Formats: sequence, structure tokens, C-alpha cells
Amino acid sequence: MAELRYTACDVGLGLRFMVNLKHGFTRFAISLAIAASCGVSAALAVVDTQGHPPMHSWLPTGQPKMAVLCIHGLGLHSGSYEDLAQRWIKDGVAVYAIDARGFGQWYKRGEPKLDFDATIKDIGDVSDLIAKEHPGVPLLVMGESMGGALALQAASKYQDKYAGLICSVPARDRFGDLNVDLKLGLKVLTKGFGERFNAGDAVIKYGTIKHGNAATPEENARIEAHRMKWSNDPLGRKQYSVGELLVFSNLVNKNVAAAQLLKSMPVLFLQGGHDSLIRPSGTWDIWEYLQTPYKDKVISEASEHLILENGQFGENDLKFLNDWIKNKALAPKVAVNATSEPLKVDGAESAPSVIKSASNLTYWIELKRNGKTFRCNNKTQFLSGDEIRFHVRAGVDGYAYILMQQGSGGARAMLFPEQRTGTNNVIVGGKDCAIPTMTYLKFDENPGVEKVSLIFSKKPMNVNNVLRDPHTVTAYVSQDRTGAKDLVPTRMQLSWDDTAPVLMPKTEPDAMLASHSSLVKVACAEDTVALDIALEHK
Repeated sequence: MAELRYTACDVGLGLRFMVNLKHGFTRFAISLAIAASCGVSAALAVVDTQGHPPMHSWLPTGQPKMAVLCIHGLGLHSGSYEDLAQRWIKDGVAVYAIDARGFGQWYKRGEPKLDFDATIKDIGDVSDLIAKEHPGVPLLVMGESMGGALALQAASKYQDKYAGLICSVPARDRFGDLNVDLKLGLKVLTKGFGERFNAGDAVIKYGTIKHGNAATPEENARIEAHRMKWSNDPLGRKQYSVGELLVFSNLVNKNVAAAQLLKSMPVLFLQGGHDSLIRPSGTWDIWEYLQTPYKDKVISEASEHLILENGQFGENDLKFLNDWIKNKALAPKVAVNATSEPLKVDGAESAPSVIKSASNLTYWIELKRNGKTFRCNNKTQFLSGDEIRFHVRAGVDGYAYILMQQGSGGARAMLFPEQRTGTNNVIVGGKDCAIPTMTYLKFDENPGVEKVSLIFSKKPMNVNNVLRDPHTVTAYVSQDRTGAKDLVPTRMQLSWDDTAPVLMPKTEPDAMLASHSSLVKVACAEDTVALDIALEHK
């Protein structure tokens, strides 16, 4: 893993500079002595002058073969791409990065207002400057987390400016305690929209956790070093008001509409395999809405939330990025299957071990009833109008399917994956994955016993033949609440944490996900497991 470094160089350090008014902005050439002292090369750092946003550039010797404009994540700044840029300039790539409005130099000099519309305009303006600086050189736009949302929306607005888009974890579907609507509402009632509080520590906490895997001492040391560097970054931002977080929420709410506008641009979506901040299903859901046939998605198996920034990329991550740019963004376009599974990249030289058995397959049911959300299992009596989805956790990566075997109306149909419920059925090993991904399953007005098959397979299956695989092991999971044992085949063990439905408090979603309440546990070493689950509909 590359060593973590931060750019501390800015105008306030008293750098020696030269002025060049070409294309209307000033370049400050960092002196070699200062550059050496703060770990930055002698590449040019571009700072805010004449109305342009604060930014950095790292330029190779001679004419670059391509250029990349980078947008940072929440609480970070343009210098967060220093390590990646230093690697890319050796390959002849010109790298630029700007500070989003309200972050980095904007925040440091007392301009904390989050203005994402203005930031998207900044991205377009800087893209024009880069095109003038490097005529004929293809330009890509790239962003991570908040920057992924900004890059996605800028790409949809300025499609003629870019040869491709690289978008890392742009979603809002989060693990952890960041979706705290009740807490935010109480702060508004008691202190108003302008009251500031520390949300940055939660981002850092969940952005630097190995989730579901035992980290080695070396990994723990690296994670702690990363956390401390991120937390102590002098240009980082942690304080936000409720109003500012609502502005951020409004930004990510626009991702789907932006994705639908991209019809021909090459696009790559990235997700960290150990990301404990953003759910993979959220990232893949946005990917599903992309209209371009030239789209790919990839899981960096050894990465946490950050992949591109703060030196968190591995050698294989960088190789994959370079190959994708060369073979997809800059090469003649070849369409890919829109439902293709995510590629996987071992992002480090020593990847964490992979669990080979699905023996800890578990599920529980998320129930929405009368405006409240409960955690339960199929021993609950369901009512007409109830909405449910399954939360599945497996010991290995795989694929999940939901098949209606016997409905109260006699229907038999594939419920998921399906166009209306979501076509991405990837299950990431060790993660709580909610399915269907795009909607809930709703009980109609016809009472009876609904029997659905929840199927997990290590390999993708033909949706028309999901139960014809001879290697499938099937168990019947009864809705009986009397305590009678469920029917279980000899190669499978099934156990219950048989409790009444538990209300899921909005302020503690992470604790509820970690809870064992209503959990159904399956032990089976087979590659394909099917649970015929009976749901009593009153």
C-alpha cells in the first residue's frame, strides 16, 4: 500500500512564485526546498486567482498523453490526490484537482458555504482551461464519494468536454450513523439550521474500518495512520450545519437523473470491498441507470471507502485504472452487457484472506408498516399493504435471487433481479446486503400463505433455471410460530433467533444491522442454497 502523504503547501507558506498570465490564471512554482520539506514534487500547484477555484496541478515533462480533472470527497480537498498524481505524471498524465466550494482553501480563508451548483460550473470552466492548455489532449473527469457525485453530474452537463468518467462510491446509501434524520430534526428544532456540529469524525470513523474481516496488526497500524492523517489534515473540514448537510443530501439525490443523461460516454464505477460507509448496492443502483453501453463497474477487494485519495490505492488498482483508460475510455468503443457482474481487483500486494465457505449465510426481513420500519423474520404475520425486503449476509461473494413460488393469487414469478426491482443482485461477502435493491415487495389485498424462494449462489445463474441446478440444496422455512422444527435436509443446518418484530430506530441503524434480532442462520457448504420461505399474509 502506498505511503500516505498530504500536501500542506499553499499561499500561506510564503512560497517563492513566478507569475504566468497565460489563459488567465496564475501559476505558483513551488520551490524545490519547500517541496522537498512537505513531500511534494516540483510539479506546478495552481491556486485561486482571477475568479477560478483553488486547485492543484501536477504536470509531466513535455506534452501529456491525456489529462484528468479530479474532484475530492466530503471534508477533503484538492491536495488529497497528491499520491495518485505523482504516479500518473510519470506515465505522461497531466493531473488537475480543484477544491469544491466550502472545502480546502475556500474553507480555510473563511468561505465555508457549500455551493455545489457553483462547483459544477467551476468544473466546466476549469475543463475549458485545461483544454486550452493542452489542445487535442483527451480529458477525463474523476471523483470520489462527494466528488463522485459532482463528477457524475458535471459529466452529464458537459458531455462534450470529456473522454470518460471515473466515479468512485457516489451513492448516499450508507452504513453507520450518518443517516440520522431524527437527530438532525431535533437540532433544527432546538438550535436552527445554522448550528454547526462535527460530522467529519463519523465520516473518518466509518471510512477507515475493516468491516467483517479480522485485520492483521499491520493492517490495523496502516488504518490508524490513515485515520490520524485524515483527522489532522490542516485543510480538512469536519464542521457542518444541518442546512449544509441538507444541501449535500440534495446533491446526491440528483445522481440518478444525471446517470440517465449519459448515453455514450465511457464510465467506470468503483467500490471498495471493505467500505463501511457506502453500501455497494447504492453504488450499483446508480450504475444501473446509466444509459451508455460503455460502462463498467469494479470492486477493489482490499480497499475501504477511499480508493483514489490519500494514497489508499494499491498497485493493482492503479494498473486496472490505467488499463481501463487505455482500453475503454481512449480506445474504440465496445459495448458491455449492462447486467454484467462487477469486476474485482485485488487492490493491495497482500490482500486479506477470502472465506471459502458460505456457511454463515443469514437473513432477516425489513418490514415497513404504517410509516414505521421493523426488523423481523417470517414468523411475523404480514398484513395487506406491508412492504418488505430481505437483508442477506454471506461468508463469500455471490448472487441472490427471489422467486415467487406460490402466491396467494397463484402466481409464480421472478421477483428479483428484475427491471422494476433492480437488476444488480451481487452479494458482497461479509456485508449486509438489502434486496430487492430498487424497491420493496408489497403484499396485495389477497390473504393467504406466500411462499418465496431466497436463493444464494456463488456463481451467476440463469434466472429461468435458478431451481433446476442439481447442486442446489433446498430447505423449507416455515411460518409456524409454535416452536415446531422447520424441515431441514441433512446437508444443511438452520437455526432461529425467534423474537417478535423489533422497531428499527432511525438514530441507530448500525446497531440494528449488527443485532441478531430475528436472524435466521443457515449452515451449508454447498455452492447454491435455496430457502423456501413461507410468509403468512392475513
